[in-house]
Amino acid sequence: MKEAEYLRLKRQALVEYHMKLDAIETVWKLAGTKGKSTKSATSGKRGGLTQEVRQIIQAMRGNFTLRDVEASLKKANPNRTIRLPSLSTILLRLSSDSVIKTVTPGVGRQATVYSKPEPLAQAS
Repeated sequence: MKEAEYLRLKRQALVEYHMKLDAIETVWKLAGTKGKSTKSATSGKRGGLTQEVRQIIQAMRGNFTLRDVEASLKKANPNRTIRLPSLSTILLRLSSDSVIKTVTPGVGRQATVYSKPEPLAQAS
């Protein structure tokens, strides 16, 4: 197996994993929680910021930076406190998981530029 094929298969597996996970989350939300707390996935639970960032990235087009994601988060919820180191870590993890790709690595004060990976071609 060559590296290109490995990376393609890894990316495909990650995309399928996240689609299945999102489907499970949707079913869970639709099923409701009778008699239990109805906190949303982004209301203070661990991993809530990551889920919000994933949703924002899905809606983005073209290249983006940490500051673009921060601005979108603040626009969606102006009262939320966002720590830039946390946001940076989330973007780094999403990049290492191939959810997003690094277009231009940041150097010094120059921000890292990210983009969504190209959709995988379906085998016929």
